[in-house]
Formats: sequence, C-alpha cells, structure tokens
Amino acid sequence: MTDGEEQRGERSRADYASMVRAAIALYGEGRTPREVLRELYGVGFPEEFFLLAQADPYTLDLSVDLTWQPWELATSPDEGGPAPQPGSAGGSERVILASDPDLLPLVRLLTDSGNYGRKYGCYRLSELAAGRTTTYFVRELDGRCGEPVRAADSLLDLLYEQQAAVHRELEEQHASPANRGAGSVDRQEIDEAWSILESIEQLRLQVPDRPTMS
Repeated sequence: MTDGEEQRGERSRADYASMVRAAIALYGEGRTPREVLRELYGVGFPEEFFLLAQADPYTLDLSVDLTWQPWELATSPDEGGPAPQPGSAGGSERVILASDPDLLPLVRLLTDSGNYGRKYGCYRLSELAAGRTTTYFVRELDGRCGEPVRAADSLLDLLYEQQAAVHRELEEQHASPANRGAGSVDRQEIDEAWSILESIEQLRLQVPDRPTMS
C-alpha cells in the first residue's frame, strides 16, 4: 500500500485533518477537484458547486460563510489549499455530522443567527447520489442540532432566495419613514444587493436543466 492509499483509507469526515491529508494525497496523484471530492465523499458533486467555487463566493459578497468541508478540500495545493486546520465553524460542522452523517454543510447564513443558533444550508449525500441537489436548513446551538428542513431545489436556488430576501428588506427599510440619519439605508446599498442577486442568477443560468454529477 502506498502512502497515498494509506492516507485515503484512514480519512474520516469527523476528522478534518485526515480529510486534508487524503485530499493532498489525491492531488499529488494528479486528481482534479471533481475527482478528489468524489473519492472523499463517495458521490459526484453537482455542476453548481464547481461553478460557485470557481466564481469565489466571497468575491460575490454573499451573505454567507463557507464551511470548511467540502470547499477547502476542493482547493488544490497549487491554488493554496486545502487549509490545514478548520476555523471556529469547524465545531458546528462536526455537531451536524454527528447528528446526521448524511448531511453535508455548505454555508452558514449570516442573516439568521442570534439566540436561535447558527443556521446552515446543506446537501444530503444520499440526494447527491440520486442525482438531486436538494438543500436543507439545519440549526446548531450549544452542541445540539435541530431537525433538517427542506430549503430549496439547489444551493444556487437557496442563495438566490436568501439574497432576494436581503434585497427586499433593504427596499422596505429605505421606504420606511424612520429611515434617516446614521445607519439609514441608501440607494447604493440596494443597488449593490441587486447586483449580487444578478450574479447568482447568472450562475444559475449556466447550470444544465439536469444537474451534472462528476
């Protein structure tokens, strides 16, 4: 058994470091991000995931944080990844995984938190295996996880709906008589929110009618 095969065999989603070692070993064999994720998770990932990764969600200024898995593992060493250690959100990912191993957290919503815990948008591995990109919401609070709730037909649909809600809220605040002085919403903020919405729509238009798994 080669070192690469041994590292891949010892991986566990519950242990981020082991997933990183396995990913690096696979990239060292010349595998692509699509091939690496298929090997690590046992399912093909949809085209929308790679479109979004290529566009760089942070550049799009979405109202979400990315999880460590699978985004970091989809970043090859040539592109500076994967990060060796997860950040603070890595704990929430482990809680979700322990609650339901079929869930794969993708994004944490920045517009919905507080006393209700952190809200995550997730794929289900079984859904991906069946060729579906359905996403689910799940909340994590103080080491406990709520029941998953269906969110949207796809990750891009979820992000579109969330950004549309942000845009509507800004419009409502701007139209409110109380919208004046420090902290008020101006037209530029609304236009920027709309621009983000248009960027998500452009990505949605690039996705085939039937999700492409690879």
